[in-house]
Amino acid sequence: MSNFITLPFFSSNSLYKVSSNKILNDQEIRRIDFSKQIYELKRHGYINTFVKAKEKYIEITPKGKTKISKYCISPIEHPKHWDKKWRVAFFDIPEEHKTERDIFRKRILKLGFVQIQKSVYVHPFECAFQIKTLSQILNVADYVKIMISEIIQGEEDLIAVFVDKNILSKSDLNV
Repeated sequence: MSNFITLPFFSSNSLYKVSSNKILNDQEIRRIDFSKQIYELKRHGYINTFVKAKEKYIEITPKGKTKISKYCISPIEHPKHWDKKWRVAFFDIPEEHKTERDIFRKRILKLGFVQIQKSVYVHPFECAFQIKTLSQILNVADYVKIMISEIIQGEEDLIAVFVDKNILSKSDLNV
């Protein structure tokens, strides 16, 4: 079991309060580890806790919002024309970092990546900064690599997926 907690508002800047029971139910974390981390975040002034309708809630403070703004991952920019190169992010994050690995997977999918194997994801546009930043935030940078490839076997299917997701346009496919 991991002792790392990720509060929902640390991965999304649209949610600023959440039930502590929801966090405990959504993540594999021991209650004692959770309590220690909540205590530390509260001690530093990043969160407040309150009770509403017999349920404990955690709310991010303005100081917390400022702190996490450094950790927001910028969207991947879409240039006018695709350079016909694939950005391949791959990783081998150990089991003891399971929570971080799961968060990493979810976040790169939100960035628009497509999974081509268990720990191999691809995107058509430059994204090294986003991958580096995300892996550093989660302390898994040693386990994450990115490469650029001009050819991927079966890329016609990948192109179709990226067109369906409106990441690539038909004009990107013209020579």
